Formats: sequence, structure tokens, C-alpha cells
Amino acid sequence: MKKTFSILLALLMIAGALAVAPVTASAADQSVVIAQTDTVAQIQSNIQTKINAAASGDTVTVTGSKTGITETLTISIPADITVVWNATLSGDLYGVLLAISCPDADPGTFHMAGGTVTATGSYIIAMQGANINMTVSGGTVEHNGDGGAAIQSMYGGSLAITGGTVKSTAGYVLHLNESVAAYLAGTCTGVFLVSIMNDQYYGLIVEADTLAVPKDRDGGSAGLAKKAGAGEAEWDCAGAKPVIKFTVGDDALEMEWGNYAAGQPDGPDLTWLWIVLGIVGGLGILGAIAAAVIGIVVVAIAAIGGLAWWLLG
Repeated sequence: MKKTFSILLALLMIAGALAVAPVTASAADQSVVIAQTDTVAQIQSNIQTKINAAASGDTVTVTGSKTGITETLTISIPADITVVWNATLSGDLYGVLLAISCPDADPGTFHMAGGTVTATGSYIIAMQGANINMTVSGGTVEHNGDGGAAIQSMYGGSLAITGGTVKSTAGYVLHLNESVAAYLAGTCTGVFLVSIMNDQYYGLIVEADTLAVPKDRDGGSAGLAKKAGAGEAEWDCAGAKPVIKFTVGDDALEMEWGNYAAGQPDGPDLTWLWIVLGIVGGLGILGAIAAAVIGIVVVAIAAIGGLAWWLLG
């Protein structure tokens, strides 16, 4: 009996330990530090090596500084990988300073969270291809050339500027071709350009008045002002975060934008769902305990019965 009870008790303790044991996720996020002594080829190799080693959902953060660049820095970001930019990069060149692409059907993400990217050249940052999503939430992108643009987005990419500064002193602040962009009022300074082909605009740029979106804007375009291009943009406030939906010709694109205004729920009210799940979970735990106790009692009764039969037999 003691042996049986000890085994059952040990099993219960193991089960309890497994139930409360924390699940530890592997931290595979990587970082790259740019140095002034590095060549562009070395910087490109260092960043791309970290990107290529990243797994789905990982982040590669770039910091440091390199000035006086005279050639293009190119990085390729696979699907479900995010590059967070906090570095300073500047140069004087004809062409593109920082070129970003994605080799996959699903998008990779370039997030400029800080730092400075500036040059006297044609294009400062060029999003090359349909599968790059770019967000600017901090830092500065500054274009000082006579032509080109601070940010160029080509062939289907999406660009969300929620903070920081993007400006051009001579060329264009944003240049889109078959792409869409939204920027927070006050973040962009300069002239906007959307390419025209066959007498049609291929892209749309809108200005959003706030990052704190009222939920009653759902299905409407309040607070979204067209700045260049053609098409429609409206809010979708049915999910956990507000979304801007774009319709440009036959193309439909969307991007998450900010959060809901204070005092408004961030999505459907799931209170009752959590209550029900809590009750079910509690009943499950009680059931497991009851089953264990009953099992112990049954074993005890069987053991006592067997002993009595042996003594009286």
C-alpha cells in the first residue's frame, strides 16, 4: 500500500510540476554594429549573414555609424524576418544609398526605429519589389539631392510612417510606383510623387491625422487625406488594431495603424469567453484531483479487502 501510494504521489507531483513549469522561448534575435572603419561590402555582409541565420519571426537590429558612403548598401530580408534600423548612414552618391528587397512571396519587414539615413543622391532608401513592408517610427531620412526621393517604394510595397522625420530639400519626399503609403501628419516634409503609366496613377499616398484612431471611423475615411495618386483608403476597426485598407485599381492592400483612442476597447469583448474558459479549466483541475483521490481510495479498499481475505481465509 505504501509503495502504491508513494508511486501515485510521485506521479501527481511530477504532473503538478509540469503544469506550472515555465515555457522558455529561445531568444534568437541578432544585432549588428556598423563601424566607420568597415567598408560597405563588409557592412552588407555582416548584416546579411545575421539575416540569413535568422528563423521565422526573428529580429535583426542594426546600430552604429558609417559616413562618407559612395556606393549602395543592399540587404535582402526574407519573409517573416524584421530588420530594425537604429544606425547612422550617410553619403554622397548618384543612385541609391540603402536598397531593400525580399526574395520570398510573403513580405519581409524593414523598421526604421531610430538613427539617421541621409545623402546627397538620387534615392536615400529604395524599397525594391512587391514584398517589402516598411515602417518608420523614429529617426530621420533626409534627401538633399536635386532629383530622386527620400524613400522610393516600387511594385507593390507598403510604407507606414508613424513617427520620426522624412524630408527632401529638393527632390521628392516619397516616390511611389504601384505601392501605397500612409504617414502621420507632421512627419513628412516635401513634395509627393506617384508614377503615372498609360495615363493612370499607380499608387496612393494618404496623410493620417492621428495614431489614436476612434473606433467609430470603421468603414469610413475620416482623418485620411489623399496627398498623391489615385484610389481609395478607409478604416477597418473591427480587429484588435485599426487597419487602413487601400484600393488602387484592381489591387487591395492594407496596413496596421496605431491603436484605438483611449477608453475604447482594442477589439471584441472576450470577458465571458475568459470566464467560461476559467470555469472549464477549474473544473478540469478539480476533476483530475478527484480522479486521483478516488484512485487512491479504490487501491486502499482493494488492499484492505485483500488483507482481510487473507487473514480470515
